[in-house]
Amino acid sequence: MNLSISVTQEELSEVLLNVAPVRPVYIWGAPGIGKSAIVEQFASDVGLPCVSLLGSQLAPEDIIGIPQVKDGTSEFLPPKMIARKEPYVLFLDELNACTQEVQKAFYSLIYEKRVGEYHLPEDVLRMLAFGCVSASHAGMFLAFTKQLGNGYLLNDIIKGVKKWPARPEERDVLYFVAQSFRAKLLHELPESKQKMNQQAQYLAHRAKALLKELALINYEIAQMVVSAEEEKTLPDWFMVEIVRDLPRLVKAAS
Repeated sequence: MNLSISVTQEELSEVLLNVAPVRPVYIWGAPGIGKSAIVEQFASDVGLPCVSLLGSQLAPEDIIGIPQVKDGTSEFLPPKMIARKEPYVLFLDELNACTQEVQKAFYSLIYEKRVGEYHLPEDVLRMLAFGCVSASHAGMFLAFTKQLGNGYLLNDIIKGVKKWPARPEERDVLYFVAQSFRAKLLHELPESKQKMNQQAQYLAHRAKALLKELALINYEIAQMVVSAEEEKTLPDWFMVEIVRDLPRLVKAAS
């Protein structure tokens, strides 16, 4: 059962003290209100080191580690900052800004207490933060767990194995997956079309088809994917193709 409560910054420390030793704690709130500082102060108060991982600055291998051949088979060696023998506070920050693959690695750490074949010590305190700007944006945070539970993984949607979640009761999940889709496009499509590899070409091709499908389900969410947000825009060459193929979508978004 997931219990959601609203607290002030001052009350959050007490919540962490009572809840974190028992189960993972999810924290969401507007950017810049001090979520990271509160968690670091909490770790200091309980006498544990705080390992903070910023999702926006990580690649999957930064969490999973690198493979090593041992006795004829390979195994992944997780980074030293995660693979510790002593208890610590594990703080996973910026869930909304990381790629889908990093999100899945975060999920494994939070829910399964492991990454690859390495299992976290039992007394590691796990916390995950999500920066949001509104109540509806905060709903994306809860949709993250629903997305995984329902099997709506972005890579499967891109490959055509899954479809966009289209039922009205799944709008929060759709919004979260669409945000992840936008983040993937920003991360993997190069600024210059001439620098595209085969993987990027496939993503660009599928993206246009998926945007058409998404617009049929929810036009506003499709607009969000292609619109400029926080000075982050999709590559110009891709937007030219979107203007050509989906002019109404881009016109409305601008």
